[in-house]
Amino acid sequence: MESARCDHIDTIGTLVRGDRYVHVSGISALADTTKIIIDKAVSIAELKVGTDFNVVKIRRGNFVVSLLRYPRFFEEAFPSLDKSTIVNITNGSIKTRSYRESINRPILHKKELLLTETHPKWLLFRNFTISLESIGISPDKPGLGFRNQWNDYLNRHGVTIRGHEIEMNI
Repeated sequence: MESARCDHIDTIGTLVRGDRYVHVSGISALADTTKIIIDKAVSIAELKVGTDFNVVKIRRGNFVVSLLRYPRFFEEAFPSLDKSTIVNITNGSIKTRSYRESINRPILHKKELLLTETHPKWLLFRNFTISLESIGISPDKPGLGFRNQWNDYLNRHGVTIRGHEIEMNI
């Protein structure tokens, strides 16, 4: 690699604090340079796409890729992170962390943003987010990226989530 900068532009996935997140189903729609970076990270980590991880986080401005596993990505409205593998493709270093035993695991919101609009689940996830926002639930609020804080927030608003359905607790 010539430099530690990543100067490509992608529109697939979502940006969070400058880092791009994308579900593995959208990798083929990314810019070629991004796909090369992801392929290199997967090769270094010796992981299988879709089995060992299903979400990719690409750190903006350098060649650090996180390969994230959310085992119930499609089943749960707010899936919990199970494992992360962080790969620096410039020096080949790998850091792996398991969240399996954590009592307050990181979670995902707005899953539709990680998918392409042609994905079969995109509309379900998008409509779910719209429904939440229509009753004043904001998945974008800071501090809600962990299971316990998110559940407390929903409880304070009298909301229970079952699958991708919203129940109001009156």
